[in-house]
Order: sequence, then C-alpha cells, then structure tokens
Amino acid sequence: RVDYRRLLGIVLALLMLLSPSARAEAVDALQEALDLPALEEAIRDNDLMPEVSALAPGDLGEGIENIFRQSASNLGSYWSGAARTAGIVIAITLLCMLVKLLAPDSPQTAVQIAGALAITAACAGSLQQLVGLGVKTIQDLQEFSNALLPTLAAAVVATGAGASSSAIYVATVFFGSLMTLIFTSVFVPLIYAYVVSGAADAALGGDLLTRIGGLCKWVVTSGLKLLLTVYLGWLTITGIISGSADAATIKAAKLALSTAVPVVGSIISDASETVLVSAGLLKNSVGVFGMLAVFSIAALPFLRIGVHYLAFKLTSAIAGSLDSGGLGKLLDVLTSAMGMLLAMTGIGALMLLISIVCSMKAVIV
Repeated sequence: RVDYRRLLGIVLALLMLLSPSARAEAVDALQEALDLPALEEAIRDNDLMPEVSALAPGDLGEGIENIFRQSASNLGSYWSGAARTAGIVIAITLLCMLVKLLAPDSPQTAVQIAGALAITAACAGSLQQLVGLGVKTIQDLQEFSNALLPTLAAAVVATGAGASSSAIYVATVFFGSLMTLIFTSVFVPLIYAYVVSGAADAALGGDLLTRIGGLCKWVVTSGLKLLLTVYLGWLTITGIISGSADAATIKAAKLALSTAVPVVGSIISDASETVLVSAGLLKNSVGVFGMLAVFSIAALPFLRIGVHYLAFKLTSAIAGSLDSGGLGKLLDVLTSAMGMLLAMTGIGALMLLISIVCSMKAVIV
C-alpha cells in the first residue's frame, strides 16, 4: 500500500530546493559547518599572509606576488649574512694557501687540519640555524595542514566528490606525517653525518669517510625523490579511480532527482546543481586561501636557505680554485648539504600545494 502522506512529505521537501532562499540557506549552513574562522586563525600570526578571508581570498596571482614582494625586502639581510660567512671561508682558504707557500717546511697536515676545522666552525652556526629553520618550516606546514585539510575535505565532499576527498585527504595526512618524521628523524641526522664525514676527510687529507658521506647523501636525495614519486603516483591512481566514481554517483543522483518527481523533477535537479556549484566555489575559495598560506609559510625560509646555497656555491668555486684539495672538497660537501636542505623545504611545501590543487580539481559533473 502506498503511503501518500510520506510521499507528499518527500515531494514538499524536494520542492523546497526550488526556493532561492532555501538554496542560500543551504550554502550559509555549509559555510558555518566548515568553520572558516578557525582556519584563518591558524595562519594569523604569519606576517606575510595577505589580509584576506577564506571566503574571499582574492586573486591568487596577486596574493603570491605580494608575498614574494614582502619576502624580497629581506633579501639584503640574507645576502649580507651569507656573504659574511663566505668571506670568512675564503679568508681561511687564502691563509692556508699562503702558509703552505711561504712555509713549505711547516707541517702540512697541521695546516690542513686547522683549515678544515676553521671552515667547519665558521659554517657550523649558519648550517645549524638553517637546518633548524628548515625543520620548523616543515613542522609549520604540517601544523597548518592539520587545520586546512579537514576544512578542504569537507568542502570537497559538499560538491559530491566524496571519494576524491577521501583519497586526497588520506594521502596528504599520511605522507605529510611520514615526511615530517623522516625529515626530522632520518634526513637531518644524515645531513649532519655527511658534513662531519666531509670535514674529517678534509682534515685528515684522505678518503677514509668519503664512502660513508656518499651513502648519507644518496639516502637523502633518493629518499626525497622516492617520497615525492610515490606521493604523486598515489594521487594520480586514486584520483582517476575516485574521480570516475564521483562522476558516476553524481550523474546517478541527478537522474534519480529528475525522474523521481513528475514535471518538476528536472527543475529540482537543476536547483540541486546550483547548490553543488555554490559548494564548488566555496571549495575553490578555501583552496586559494590555503595556497596563499603555504606560500606565506615557506617563502622566507626557502629564500633564506636558497641565498645561502648560492653563496656557498660561489664560495666553493672561488675557494676550490685556490685549494683544490681537502678544503675545496669540504666546501663542495657544505654546498651539497645546503642543497639537500633546500630540497627538503621545497618538497614539503610542494606536496601540500599539490594536495590543495588536486582538491580544487575535483570536478562537479
């Protein structure tokens, strides 16, 4: 027996979607459920973040331009600090070379040890600060992702792309936590071990620890490549599968709505699509806000580490031409250490940016 009262209730509930005010209330309820003020609070302490809201983040290109324009104002101080260290290193190299030329009868091993220890000491402070900066940046990105990803995932679910949201959220949370753990517990100690082995070889004038240092470098560089490759592969495979599932689900839901109620079924389907489009716009706004936040977190650390990397690269070229032996090799090791640290920081930001873009690309069909 047909329950006409229940059928009438369902029809009346569906007809509510025909009202513009009802659709507006649905979008407002979604905004409240996403808790956008909490997301904005998570990045409020960052001075580079533009004065925008998650609901209206403005133009992405303009926001990124403003972030890097503000970051560039620190370029002079970064270069002066890096140049100071580079000048000390070159002076030490020159002094060692002069001692070897003017006092050929002096103990060459002692001069080599003194030079290697002096260069290591001159660079140790900068290296320690930059390693700490890189680790803090990775941790800050992970902390912000803990606030961003649930909000972004909820916005993606509201568009009907539930499977895509789950795949992206699980991948980002898992790989983000894994990345933070590996970077701080494995890669950072290996970078220090790589520098120590290079300093020891430069001081002793041999290649006793070269293989150990080479292994440390290989583990870090290969680990970074492997982590990023697996992450991209996971997002690609699950994104294709879940995206197809979302498309089929949404199409089936629209078909059911359009055929369930005679005459007005297609109108109700169009009204529900309007709600989905509004949710998609909200999802994109949260995504743009998240991308601006990631750039504001990573811009200064990446710029500072990058300036020191270039300074060490130039110093290695100059000092290497003065002393192509142990001291030159030590500077090559220090330059490679800066490069690995720069790659770690960049990949940490890149992985979060990729997850945001993938969430924004979840298509409403």
